[in-house]
Amino acid sequence: MMFDRERRGARPRLPAVAVVLLASMMAMVTSPSAFGVMRGADAAATDGVARLRHGVRPGELLLERRVVNVSSELAAERAGTKPAATRPAAAIERGRALAEGDGPRPRVGRGEDVRWRLLDDASVNDVDDSYDHDDSYPTWTDPAAFGANASRHSVAQFIVATDGRDGIRSALNAALRHHNSSPGFIAGVVPVASYIAMGGPAAAAAAVSVPGVTWVGPLTPGDVTAKAWDGVLNELPGAMASGNVSALLREHAVASDADSGRVLLEAVLPPSVPDEPEQQSGGGIGGVDDPSSGTSSEFAVEAARAFERGVRSASGDADAFARVAGGGGKVIIGVLPRALNATVHWLASNRATQWVAPRPVITTRGRPLRRLANREASEIVQGGAKVGASPFHEAGITGVGQIVGCGDTGVDVRHCAFQQPGKFAMRRSISNDDIDTDGHGTHVAGSIAGALTDHDSFGPYDGVAKDAGLAFTDIGSLAYDVCSVKSWETCLYIADTMGEDYYEHARVAGATIHSDSWGWSSPYYGQEVHEIDEFAWRNPTFLPMFALGNDGRKADLYNERQGIQYGDGTVVYYTDGRYTYGAPANAKNILGVGATLSSNSGSVSLGYFEDTNTYEVDIGGPMGKHWEHFKIRGHGGLADLSSPPGGSHAIDQVAIAVADPLDACDALTNDVTGNILLIRNGTCDYAVKVQIAVDAGAVAVMIFSRYYMSGPVRFMSGSSEDGTSLYRGDVPTIPVLSIPRRDGELLAAMTEDYDGGLTVGVRGPIPLAETRHENLASFSSGGPTLDGRIKPDVVAPGHNIISAYPLTDAQVADGDTCGAVKMSGTSMATPVAAGAMALLRQYFTDGYHPSGAANCHDGFEPSAALLRAVIINGAQSMRGFEQRYEKKNGRYYAWYAQPIEPAPSPRQGWGRVDLAKSVPLPSALNPEHASTTVANLAVLDGVEGLAFTASNQARGVCVHVTDTDTADELRATLAWIDPPAAIVDGGALVNDLDLILYHLPEGSDAEPTRLWPLNGAWGTWDDTNNAERVVWSSPDPGRYWVEALAWSLDGGDQTFALAVSGRFERWGGDDLTREGCLTNERFPAPPAAAVDDRPCEKPPPPPPPPPPPSPPPPPPPSPPPPPPPPSPP
Repeated sequence: MMFDRERRGARPRLPAVAVVLLASMMAMVTSPSAFGVMRGADAAATDGVARLRHGVRPGELLLERRVVNVSSELAAERAGTKPAATRPAAAIERGRALAEGDGPRPRVGRGEDVRWRLLDDASVNDVDDSYDHDDSYPTWTDPAAFGANASRHSVAQFIVATDGRDGIRSALNAALRHHNSSPGFIAGVVPVASYIAMGGPAAAAAAVSVPGVTWVGPLTPGDVTAKAWDGVLNELPGAMASGNVSALLREHAVASDADSGRVLLEAVLPPSVPDEPEQQSGGGIGGVDDPSSGTSSEFAVEAARAFERGVRSASGDADAFARVAGGGGKVIIGVLPRALNATVHWLASNRATQWVAPRPVITTRGRPLRRLANREASEIVQGGAKVGASPFHEAGITGVGQIVGCGDTGVDVRHCAFQQPGKFAMRRSISNDDIDTDGHGTHVAGSIAGALTDHDSFGPYDGVAKDAGLAFTDIGSLAYDVCSVKSWETCLYIADTMGEDYYEHARVAGATIHSDSWGWSSPYYGQEVHEIDEFAWRNPTFLPMFALGNDGRKADLYNERQGIQYGDGTVVYYTDGRYTYGAPANAKNILGVGATLSSNSGSVSLGYFEDTNTYEVDIGGPMGKHWEHFKIRGHGGLADLSSPPGGSHAIDQVAIAVADPLDACDALTNDVTGNILLIRNGTCDYAVKVQIAVDAGAVAVMIFSRYYMSGPVRFMSGSSEDGTSLYRGDVPTIPVLSIPRRDGELLAAMTEDYDGGLTVGVRGPIPLAETRHENLASFSSGGPTLDGRIKPDVVAPGHNIISAYPLTDAQVADGDTCGAVKMSGTSMATPVAAGAMALLRQYFTDGYHPSGAANCHDGFEPSAALLRAVIINGAQSMRGFEQRYEKKNGRYYAWYAQPIEPAPSPRQGWGRVDLAKSVPLPSALNPEHASTTVANLAVLDGVEGLAFTASNQARGVCVHVTDTDTADELRATLAWIDPPAAIVDGGALVNDLDLILYHLPEGSDAEPTRLWPLNGAWGTWDDTNNAERVVWSSPDPGRYWVEALAWSLDGGDQTFALAVSGRFERWGGDDLTREGCLTNERFPAPPAAAVDDRPCEKPPPPPPPPPPPSPPPPPPPSPPPPPPPPSPP
């Protein structure tokens, strides 16, 4: 029986996108564009672009600005080209002694908080002067590496790399804390298995002595300077010379002070000293306490004073200011533009700074366009769009008992959509006004929970969760009319901190879901994003949601190509919407939402082409039926690359082979006769690859990208730039297809794992999708994030949505209080999805799980991880297209139809929200609708105490499939709220869990097999995302074990949620093991759970909204004037 953990020997621990080993790429090549007609390979190098952090190898750790290779650092120290952080040998031995209490007492500061020593200048020693010349006492060998105000004995922040062994974090924390001299502590996690620590050189020496610590080095000023500064500081001199500083700040989403015009910066302080070495908080990480503690506030006040003095002196801005934000986690600084460069460098060189970044200015993410009523969007996310049904509403799931938080431009409470008693659980204003500054906020609030009809009826403009409450924060700004380069975006106020100053108000009011349709145009993981992840981690039942942005057509509309630098220095320019998301939609612990078209959208056009030139790959062979759900799309090669008979690139099922060498730029070493040949792009021209494939006897070619984590699908040419054919003879006649990288690598993994039993066929050209919401809105921004995580998470209708709009005083006076307007954007998709999440949450709280019918005794409070797992599990992969455009003579024309890559992808995420495919709801569906709901759902939810405490622990769900010909997919999704990494890292995964699917076929001699992930050189293990999904079409009869495995827990204990859907019976309980499930012993199915049929006392539905107020009656006529007094005689 296959119970060994094969991956231990097969896959080293990698911190970022392990499935994309960009570090092993070949030599850099060039191409004219990342989309359009492609002739060579992929890209040309340049400066000023966002740098991907993929391809980090074992022994490396990930910072936003650099990848630290431990072997290289140690080699440099041995060679003497770089000093070790502390004196070796004697200092390490002395560090062990100090850990046991033998040494001087430091001058620590108030409350024994070592951070106070960070504010000392270089002239202040951390220990008695008598130890300054003691060679056995640890000192920093290069104090300047830590900052300008460091001395040989200063307390500083430093990096500790480890080998990730179990218990290393506890051992390191104990070594840092428990000695008498210069005590330290862990101040953050850096993937993989590394940490930011704080303390003096004695603490660093003690860290080096811990078994499993591989290297200690400085956290340098460069490490704490946000990458977001690069473009701003590079362009600032030109902007100042031309008087365009305001435009520069708008372009880079940098905030300024409305009164003084000063640019605003954020200096993040190290977290406060924990009370206990393994203090647990929220999701499970220990060792860092709440930064809002009193000691933290006192330290922050003093740090702000020091920063203000230092910035004024260093920058020459005598009126520069600094103030504490929130409870003390960061300081906001304001300086004149001319002082910006000096200020950034001074702050980065200060040891009390853990991160210095621009303070972002946030904008809305919606714009007025055409129309789709809220009801139609609601039907789509409920899974009833094909039959015009709202199955969850019909079952009584309308948002009752749920509260959704929202922050936006304001909300017009006079509108009839918000007249239910208690509709607002909270309404507050950051901006100190009580109006909706442009209508965006009223619109999104109406889409979430607007109720224009009574409880038992549903109108076209009702919100998706019409009976839910709202906890609304008005962040609308009257200070600026326009704060963005796009005229439809509106400026908003941002709270000092996203946790205590923003989310906490809504959480206290009862909100467990928070919908935000705003952000800023930056791909970087900044402090606000970190605060969002931290709040979600500390509050495991709270789910933040964000709109991804509307820059998907950025290259089409603004002639801006998205440049991304890969690990080998190569730069690829994207023009198809990839990497166009804006923060904070790149947070880990949120649900990021993109937008689909809708039933009222215009159709996608073929543009300049006669057909889509898009083909679909069908996977065949013995395992083919299990991949029926996964439809790979590709473009056929242009006629100058391949000219098959009839111009069609379709081909019947044949065996597939992977080229060796993979790029097929030299003669092949493997026999590919009669096969479809799978080739990786790069190094040589397409024509060279195709000719080599023809010479080797291949009957067709599939070429997948070299640099793209995924997509785009592109047109391939066999000609040079001047139109000359690259072939010496005739153009080959075999079919040639371009497919996305991820899909090519998956085919390679299947070829290896299925041992030659894989076949593929190609059919097409496939037509445009008739169902509008199967197509992506071209404006919808895309991912992935810079560290490779999938964004968006899901998509929902966001094009042409009609919802509530602010009223005029005249309308109110006339009793016309139900005004509506049409808008489009991911701003509109997000509240639609948030309403769906409120319905999903009510499904659990009202006890619809597991039976599909309401039973209050089955109700429970789901974790945010469970909500994410269930909605991702049921999300449907869209099979349509998105429109791409070109600009000619100042106008935009449809250029071609780009096929949407199957989920998960950087454009549609895990797919379109579909509640009926997420949870069973038989009571809501009549017979002709019944096929739209899943048959069964099994869940594990860590909010009830289910948590991993050590690596290699596993939990799971055992299900039994008996149907020999089921068409139902077996789906499983694992999700968890990941601890936030140190801010200098940039948001990568900290705790790595894995989703594994095993199968024990029917039959007494059967052996269990692992179905997912695939193994070998093309293994599909995921080291990047905190949500993983497997879909298995047409499952064979037998038992299936869906396992959640703790691969590494660098951030401490980890809770999780697991959702499994399909047509099955659940076997065993929550404590069943893999061995217990996958056994040849035929044990009977567990007895059905006893049904608690005691009557439930459900809260009554909300009363119908009162009628709109009548206009005030006209004033009574004035009485006639009294008669004049009689004239005197």
